Amino acid sequence: IFREHQLTQRQLVDFTNNFGVAVEHVRKQPPRDVHEIFIISNVKQDGVEIGALGNAELTFHSDLSYMPKPGTLSMLYALELPSSGGATTWCDCRAAYDALSDEHKASLVGLRAVHRHYVEAQNQPELVDHPVVITHPDSGRKSLYVGPHLTKHIVGIDAAESDRILSRLYEHLDEPRFHYTHNWHLGDLIVWDNRPTMHKREPFPESERRLMWRTQIYNDGHQFPKMAIGPCKRLSFSSRAQVHCDRIKNPAYLTLAFDTLKPILLLGPTAIHGYALASRHPCLVQAIHSTNERDAGRLGWPYIELEDDT
Repeated sequence: IFREHQLTQRQLVDFTNNFGVAVEHVRKQPPRDVHEIFIISNVKQDGVEIGALGNAELTFHSDLSYMPKPGTLSMLYALELPSSGGATTWCDCRAAYDALSDEHKASLVGLRAVHRHYVEAQNQPELVDHPVVITHPDSGRKSLYVGPHLTKHIVGIDAAESDRILSRLYEHLDEPRFHYTHNWHLGDLIVWDNRPTMHKREPFPESERRLMWRTQIYNDGHQFPKMAIGPCKRLSFSSRAQVHCDRIKNPAYLTLAFDTLKPILLLGPTAIHGYALASRHPCLVQAIHSTNERDAGRLGWPYIELEDDT
């Protein structure tokens, strides 16, 4: 949660790109200058909605679960808010899975569920299904991946049994011990991972304005492009983010320009250029002095100066 920000649409997309690559939402929206921004609003101009999702309640769901490759991270930014209602509640589906009995967990092994949007135009031509229990690719933790808004039925069993299984899970997921409810303030920006969570929105008065901007990224399976290799022949990170680089006697004075889905640029006293590195783990490092900020700025990459944590 980031409080009290004043962002333009372009700034929100640029911030999002520090965590991945912001992509345009699959849902059709009115023409807009920054296509990666998904406008969530009940506001109308000249009788035409400027965004989507109105003012009604939205029940628990994970964003874009009706897609073959659902969204990973979402970001939501508050610009206009009603005087009441409109709060967002997140459910920790990891904790909900952990709280199941061993017998209940065993009964879910191998089950898959169909996810489908209530607006038919949003859906793929073929049915899309996902495991009822998914494993996060980074943490390895298991979580429930079903929600009443978009999950339709369990694959391969009769409707009555499917309803029984899903109803029991929804009742469990609805327990407040797994929830965090956020009452929005202007300028709030929230970032979340859709894979181990789901969320819902309370209704709010139709006569009052609510305007939010959302961005979406997909991290799984992204291919990192490579840069030409200069004097640095080899670069790798251990689990503690130690830098190892041939022909460099003191790697503590390297600088790194990076984000999670863009090429990595190594900067140092000799302007060493490394190659892209796909790393799922954050660097546990401390900032040091800048050595070549200009090069990072020229390439349009965010940069951070790193120090070997040993």
